[in-house]
Amino acid sequence: MTEPNNPTMPKAWLTCVQKFARLAESNLVKEDTRRWRDEIRQTIVTQQKRLRTAPKFVVPPDIPSKLEEAVNNTWRQLRETHSRLLDRLQKTVEDFEYAAENEDRLVVLVFGNVNAGKSALANHMAGLDFGLPSGSGVCGECFVENKKVPRLEEKPTECTRTYQGFRLPGLLWIDCPGMGSTSFANGELARRLVARADFILFVTSSDAPLRVSELKEMRKLIRESGNQALECLVIVTKSDKIEEDWETGEIVRRVVPKPLEDRRKQESWVREQIKESGLGEYLQGCALLAVSVYMARDRLGRNWETGKPDERRPLTADWPTAYEASGIPELCRYLGNLVDEHGGRLKNLWPKKRFHAIQRLLQEEADQAGKQLRDLRKEYETERQRLRDAEKPTADDAAQLAAGEVRPCLKRCGIDDFKRFDRAAAHRALQTLLRNAVEQASRATVEPLLDRAFKEMDAALDRFAAASQFDLNLQQKTRRQTYSSPHTSAAIGRGIGSVGGMLAGGMLAGVISGIFFGPVGALLVEIVGEIVGSTFGALVGEAIAPTIWQETRTVENSIGTNADEVICQTTQTIRQRALEVVAEMFSRLDQNIFVPLDQELARLESEVRQWPLKG
Repeated sequence: MTEPNNPTMPKAWLTCVQKFARLAESNLVKEDTRRWRDEIRQTIVTQQKRLRTAPKFVVPPDIPSKLEEAVNNTWRQLRETHSRLLDRLQKTVEDFEYAAENEDRLVVLVFGNVNAGKSALANHMAGLDFGLPSGSGVCGECFVENKKVPRLEEKPTECTRTYQGFRLPGLLWIDCPGMGSTSFANGELARRLVARADFILFVTSSDAPLRVSELKEMRKLIRESGNQALECLVIVTKSDKIEEDWETGEIVRRVVPKPLEDRRKQESWVREQIKESGLGEYLQGCALLAVSVYMARDRLGRNWETGKPDERRPLTADWPTAYEASGIPELCRYLGNLVDEHGGRLKNLWPKKRFHAIQRLLQEEADQAGKQLRDLRKEYETERQRLRDAEKPTADDAAQLAAGEVRPCLKRCGIDDFKRFDRAAAHRALQTLLRNAVEQASRATVEPLLDRAFKEMDAALDRFAAASQFDLNLQQKTRRQTYSSPHTSAAIGRGIGSVGGMLAGGMLAGVISGIFFGPVGALLVEIVGEIVGSTFGALVGEAIAPTIWQETRTVENSIGTNADEVICQTTQTIRQRALEVVAEMFSRLDQNIFVPLDQELARLESEVRQWPLKG
């Protein structure tokens, strides 16, 4: 770099610029930075692709509405987190692409609140207030977005609304949108630019140094930068005051340093605020400088607000000494030493810093997502346990209800009348009874838990009830009875006795009459003997016959049916079947609702654990 011949160019500034130019010529720094950058960038691209292709969460149907609401809320938050991570990973990839464009420059980000004097400081550090000739190669090239501009706009209100700054060989100075910007997009841009910086200049106004809002932003700055200890320099701007005096009959205004005691109090205040806020442990080697661009311009014979030459402020011979009081030379020496001693380290540190930043972000998001899933799992386990706890009372109620209706049901089907009993109709009635009993018991205990699962439950009940079989073997009951008949034996004895008596009486009468009455008399006597013998024989036969033989007869008499036995057996069967149906129904409800959700949660938990980058 050729040193321009200009009487108002501060030596400290030129030396600083030359040191940055030497950094741009260091190939070793470029190679190391490129190697780290490309390796980490590829790791992030791989992670980005993995997140993008992750399977979607499937919400099982018919889960309890309360649980469904918790599932949907958690899944919505995870989708938002997922989208946010993809966006951050994409921005990190862009950061590495941006870093490739600036691998030969130290990226210095000037970060601070609105109206802290950042734009004025940038114009001065770019060399625009030194009267350097155009094309000298020393003066910085200013830009706003992708457009070149002569200088950055300076206003008492917010003027840093977009990406702007200046470039010098080996240096990219970014004057980012201020904290508290009126545009949310500006604030987002500022936070994104922080991630791209190799070093931070934190600018705060002497009029209101380190306000609470600035401290909060600084915490975010550290997190965004990826450093455990942020390397930065705190600059207190506007460390001056305006004095007025009468000279040659008119008021003359001069910019002078604030009293030393005031500046020391401000510096002490800043350091105390940093310490009390807990930021001290995060600010590595944090130096503090007080500067005044207005004073620097005044000592160079320029207008305080525009930086243009001012005839009313002639350049004095001792301007270099007076210029020192502005604090700008000390800032130049600080930056020169920084790039000279730590430029290579900071450039090589940047890829690691960005990697650790996104790694930490992914870990934090994974931890938060993991907590959300654990909370959801607790709620899910609570609902699942409630269903399990409801199974026994449901089964008991269903068994009791079904068993209590078996007798009336079978009675209605005519079980007491063997000829009228319809087995098929009774079987269908029992199936309906079983279904209704289980449904009634289930609705009383399950509906508060699974308020929308009854379509599945009803279908299951229909299948189970239709498959239920009952042994309705109704039989006619009979009793065997044997009868003995003495009347029959007496009648037979009377007949036999009559015949026998008649024969015996006739024969006996004939013999006697033949002896005493002759043939005619004998015939008459024989007839009388037969009559008397028959009568006597009948009487004797009737009396004697039952003692000798009686008639026996066995008869089958109907004494009803086995209806009570069938009812008792069926009651036990339907009670057991009700218990089985409820157990099967609860098992299916669990399998159809909670098991898939459990599997999805397990998959999501595994997926979330893989969010953080390895390395």
